[in-house]
Amino acid sequence: MSMIDRDTLVVDANGNATVEVTVNGETRRLDCRVRNLKPGETWLVVGSRWSESPLAGRYRTGENVWPASVTSRKPGLEDVEFGRDDRSTKFRKYNSVFWA
Repeated sequence: MSMIDRDTLVVDANGNATVEVTVNGETRRLDCRVRNLKPGETWLVVGSRWSESPLAGRYRTGENVWPASVTSRKPGLEDVEFGRDDRSTKFRKYNSVFWA
Protein backbone atom coordinates (compact mmCIF):
# COMPACT_ATOMS: atom_id res chain seq x y z
CA MET A 1 0.00 0.00 0.00
CA SER A 2 1.25 3.48 -0.85
CA MET A 3 1.23 6.36 1.60
CA ILE A 4 0.87 9.01 -1.12
CA ASP A 5 -2.22 8.75 -3.34
CA ARG A 6 -0.87 10.12 -6.62
CA ASP A 7 -4.40 10.25 -8.09
CA THR A 8 -5.34 13.03 -5.64
CA LEU A 9 -2.61 15.46 -6.75
CA VAL A 10 -4.01 18.98 -7.23
CA VAL A 11 -1.88 21.86 -8.53
CA ASP A 12 -3.42 25.36 -8.42
CA ALA A 13 -2.77 28.26 -10.79
CA ASN A 14 0.15 29.49 -8.64
CA GLY A 15 1.92 26.13 -8.82
CA ASN A 16 1.09 25.11 -5.24
CA ALA A 17 0.46 21.37 -4.98
CA THR A 18 -1.44 19.22 -2.47
CA VAL A 19 -1.92 15.47 -2.25
CA GLU A 20 -3.65 13.00 0.09
CA VAL A 21 -1.35 11.05 2.42
CA THR A 22 -2.43 8.06 4.53
CA VAL A 23 -0.46 7.11 7.64
CA ASN A 24 -1.69 4.45 10.08
CA GLY A 25 -5.16 4.49 8.52
CA GLU A 26 -5.64 8.26 8.79
CA THR A 27 -5.74 10.32 5.59
CA ARG A 28 -4.88 14.03 5.39
CA ARG A 29 -4.35 16.46 2.50
CA LEU A 30 -0.84 17.94 2.67
CA ASP A 31 1.29 20.37 0.69
CA CYS A 32 3.80 18.64 -1.55
CA ARG A 33 6.66 19.48 -3.85
CA VAL A 34 6.51 18.22 -7.43
CA ARG A 35 9.79 17.42 -9.16
CA ASN A 36 9.77 16.66 -12.88
CA LEU A 37 13.17 15.08 -13.42
CA LYS A 38 12.64 13.54 -16.85
CA PRO A 39 9.77 13.50 -19.31
CA GLY A 40 7.17 11.13 -17.89
CA GLU A 41 8.89 10.90 -14.48
CA THR A 42 7.34 12.95 -11.66
CA TRP A 43 8.40 12.71 -8.03
CA LEU A 44 6.08 13.90 -5.23
CA VAL A 45 7.75 14.91 -1.95
CA VAL A 46 5.74 15.39 1.25
CA GLY A 47 7.30 16.72 4.45
CA SER A 48 10.93 17.55 5.16
CA ARG A 49 13.76 15.85 7.02
CA TRP A 50 15.34 19.19 7.86
CA SER A 51 12.52 21.39 9.15
CA GLU A 52 9.05 21.30 10.64
CA SER A 53 7.05 18.52 9.02
CA PRO A 54 3.53 17.07 9.44
CA LEU A 55 5.21 13.65 9.52
CA ALA A 56 7.62 12.26 12.09
CA GLY A 57 9.61 9.08 12.54
CA ARG A 58 11.27 7.20 15.39
CA TYR A 59 13.79 4.39 15.50
CA ARG A 60 12.78 1.32 17.51
CA THR A 61 15.63 1.65 19.99
CA GLY A 62 15.71 5.45 20.31
CA GLU A 63 13.73 8.11 22.07
CA ASN A 64 14.33 10.87 19.49
CA VAL A 65 11.53 11.87 17.15
CA TRP A 66 12.71 13.12 13.76
CA PRO A 67 10.94 15.20 11.08
CA ALA A 68 10.17 12.86 8.19
CA SER A 69 9.67 13.07 4.44
CA VAL A 70 8.07 10.68 1.98
CA THR A 71 9.04 10.67 -1.70
CA SER A 72 6.84 8.93 -4.25
CA ARG A 73 9.01 8.20 -7.30
CA LYS A 74 6.25 6.37 -9.14
CA PRO A 75 3.09 4.47 -8.15
CA GLY A 76 4.00 1.86 -5.54
CA LEU A 77 7.61 3.04 -5.03
CA GLU A 78 8.13 5.33 -2.04
CA ASP A 79 11.12 6.30 0.09
CA VAL A 80 10.73 7.37 3.73
CA GLU A 81 13.53 9.43 5.23
CA PHE A 82 14.18 10.63 8.79
CA GLY A 83 17.06 10.71 11.23
CA ARG A 84 20.35 9.33 10.04
CA ASP A 85 20.88 8.21 6.46
CA ASP A 86 21.02 4.46 6.91
CA ARG A 87 19.99 1.90 4.38
CA SER A 88 19.73 -1.06 6.70
CA THR A 89 17.60 -3.84 5.28
CA LYS A 90 16.70 -4.92 8.83
CA PHE A 91 14.76 -1.74 9.63
CA ARG A 92 11.89 -0.45 7.49
CA LYS A 93 11.38 3.26 8.07
CA TYR A 94 8.06 2.96 6.25
CA ASN A 95 6.58 1.28 9.36
CA SER A 96 7.94 3.90 11.79
CA VAL A 97 6.28 7.05 10.42
CA PHE A 98 3.41 8.76 12.22
CA TRP A 99 1.60 12.11 12.29
CA ALA A 100 3.57 14.75 14.18
